[in-house]
Amino acid sequence: MSSPGLSQVWHIVVLSFFLGVVNAFDIPIRQSFVVEMISHHEDLGNAIALNSSMVNGARLIGPTIAGLPSRFGR
Repeated sequence: MSSPGLSQVWHIVVLSFFLGVVNAFDIPIRQSFVVEMISHHEDLGNAIALNSSMVNGARLIGPTIAGLPSRFGR
């Protein structure tokens, strides 16, 4: 979609809407799994913090890795 004239504004709007719908279900489900996976209740705070760190780390590192082919590609 990076070719000139190939992508239009409505493409971005539809993809953004779809991502929002997916995240509306995905994030609460993942957070509920963290609660179910912890066997000791006193470890729950650390598990939630670790889960949040992993999600935010993926948000930081994911686009960086995705951009490498465009930087070093043809």
